[in-house]
Amino acid sequence: MQELGNAIGRFVGGLSDVDELRSRFRDYLQRNPGERDAVARWLQEGVQAGRLTPAILLTIGDLISAPAPAAISVPLPPVAADADVTNVRAPPAVSVTPTADAVLVPGSVLDERYTLVEQLGHGGMGTVFKARDRNREMFQDRHHPFIALKVLSEEFKQHPDARMALQRETVRAQSLAHPNVVTVYDFDYDGEHAYMTMELLDGQPLDEWLQSEAYAQSSLQTRWQIVRGIGAGLSYAHEQGVVHSDLKPGNIFLCRNGAAKVMDFGIARPLSQVPGQASTTLFDPAERLGGFTPAYAALEQWNREAPDPRDDIYAFSCVVYAIFSGQHPFGLASARAVFQSHLAPTRIDSLSRRQWDTLRRGLALQRADRIASVGEFLAQFAPQTWLQKHRSSLLAVALTTIAAMLFFGARAYRVYVEDTASVLEDEALNASLWPKVDAAARPLTEEQQRDVADLLYLGQDALRQAEQTQSIEELSSILSRGDNNVHDLLKRVRALDPANLPAITLTTGAAHLYAVRARKLLAEQKIDDAVTLVLEGQTFQHNQELLRIKQQICRSTPAACARF
Repeated sequence: MQELGNAIGRFVGGLSDVDELRSRFRDYLQRNPGERDAVARWLQEGVQAGRLTPAILLTIGDLISAPAPAAISVPLPPVAADADVTNVRAPPAVSVTPTADAVLVPGSVLDERYTLVEQLGHGGMGTVFKARDRNREMFQDRHHPFIALKVLSEEFKQHPDARMALQRETVRAQSLAHPNVVTVYDFDYDGEHAYMTMELLDGQPLDEWLQSEAYAQSSLQTRWQIVRGIGAGLSYAHEQGVVHSDLKPGNIFLCRNGAAKVMDFGIARPLSQVPGQASTTLFDPAERLGGFTPAYAALEQWNREAPDPRDDIYAFSCVVYAIFSGQHPFGLASARAVFQSHLAPTRIDSLSRRQWDTLRRGLALQRADRIASVGEFLAQFAPQTWLQKHRSSLLAVALTTIAAMLFFGARAYRVYVEDTASVLEDEALNASLWPKVDAAARPLTEEQQRDVADLLYLGQDALRQAEQTQSIEELSSILSRGDNNVHDLLKRVRALDPANLPAITLTTGAAHLYAVRARKLLAEQKIDDAVTLVLEGQTFQHNQELLRIKQQICRSTPAACARF
């Protein structure tokens, strides 16, 4: 027993942790299976003689599968992995003698306090019940006596580190006080049952919502709010030094009040793949406790590398992809399969270029290529409208226009405009570009209203990107020729609502941007490029800016004028 005595001495002296102590005992018993009874008697004698604390026996007692000669009641509460178990205050006795597992069903009572009301869900680690808390009902909150109670599953309970994992999940979650992380109250035992208590949530898991009619009818703004909530909770956990390692739609809960909450912080290490269970958390009893969900696990988890926040970013990006498309980016294929087969995610048309580039970086298979933090992901993925960015400029234009109208007088200004031949020509040409804005308005269905809102959202964001680019090719692609270009988006909006004011404002904004860039090219003597931009700008609007540039080109370069 000298080897085991040394292991206990190192643990008591603070030179090793619980994991190492259990590992030493597990290895010894695997090499010497015939000594289990002798080890059990040695431990019991040590406790009875006062050489060992009952906490040590509870810490390693489940590793000794052979029944002990006599039952020993160990007065000890659950102990965290990094706790000092040599000086633990004794709670009610807990028997370490193996007993037959009792099946928990609605109506069962734990610790003479929690009455199980109904089963809410079942996962790889345990079963979650709605439970009535007698103490809350009597002393704390009579109007809200219900909590959620998670009990280790029978399958998971067979793992030697199972109880420790549930305790660690409790400790981790208790350290995360954030509105987007589920609130965990406590960890405890009742006989063979290890359980944790947490707040009872009202709503549904994200994976169920993604299959519902509510998801199909949700707007881009609603989906963004969910993404922002998940990201906020995950970012906070990373700031506290906690890596989730098993983020997936089933571990995210959408409350009826709109809040998204991240749950289940109990998994930390990757294990071997089990075919056909791409969205289920997997455990391997042959390894130190750990788990992951194949479809959402980063490549580094498959390679058994140390946990890293960027592992969560891969899973988070898979979740974001599902929220905006309704499906997994790789059809539930694992990162290992994606890496081997060189799969690429299909572009989501409802996302802007900037959002899509951000999501692709989050889905990068190699950590070095992945976005470094959830905060950076959210900052780059957040929708930014053109109107928000140019609010000050638009206000200045509006004030200038009002001042001009006051100066000339409304009637004189209108006469001045109508007497300008070029303006009349522009108005005639513009009438052929878009549906008449004075056409009789028709009511839009709710679905059409959502379509208009989403199309305007994409158009505004695309115009903002166009303003930032210095490339003429990219400018034309974003505004006129590429996928989801601004011109096509506005055509779809104005076909539904010809007089839509934001759409008309975007039309004017695109034409103005073309004029600005064409004038710059003309100053650089890039005549052909300037002509191209003027022509593309006039597909949005014929205005005085573009007309003056056109006239300037025709005066300076008659040959180029032929293109008009």
